[in-house]
Amino acid sequence: MNKEFPEKKIVVDRILPDLKGEGLFEQIRYSFPYAQIGDEVIFEERGRGKRRHLVVKEIIRNKAFQFNCNHFTKCGGCAGQHIPYTEQFFLKTNDLVGEINNRYRITPILIEAKDEYSYRNRMDFAVFPGNIIGLHQAGNFRKVVDVEYCHIQNETANNELEIFRRALAEFPEIIYNRKTGEGF
Repeated sequence: MNKEFPEKKIVVDRILPDLKGEGLFEQIRYSFPYAQIGDEVIFEERGRGKRRHLVVKEIIRNKAFQFNCNHFTKCGGCAGQHIPYTEQFFLKTNDLVGEINNRYRITPILIEAKDEYSYRNRMDFAVFPGNIIGLHQAGNFRKVVDVEYCHIQNETANNELEIFRRALAEFPEIIYNRKTGEGF
């Protein structure tokens, strides 16, 4: 145990609209990605002021969950595969519906995606030297997780991603290298 950064432990008691699990420790609320209600999160609080950040040491799951993606929790493409889609939809829209209702006195009609996967028709992929094509790492914009297939984007977009990957493999010199300034 690190004396400078003592471990803290919370039990997640609610899920926020951004799909992070939140709990209370010594009258302060903390939130963590990929945590569900009832999960115990062991973490350290490091740094001071603007450099303060949380380091999750362990999440003790209250219940198991399954997800389709090998990149879930690594890339920043999606944040809620550990939560059933209908619940995700409610969490993401409930506050907005309340705000619209309070402000304009109307209740919007919400339409969920037909499918839990393959619903996105637009994704922004990053390209890095070494033929790395993917999404930024969750919580770290400087790193990219190589993604060969994304379950939340539609099949046409996944086909285009594969075509793009083959084109860059054939012409690697066009990949822009931020460190050397070479490429396009």
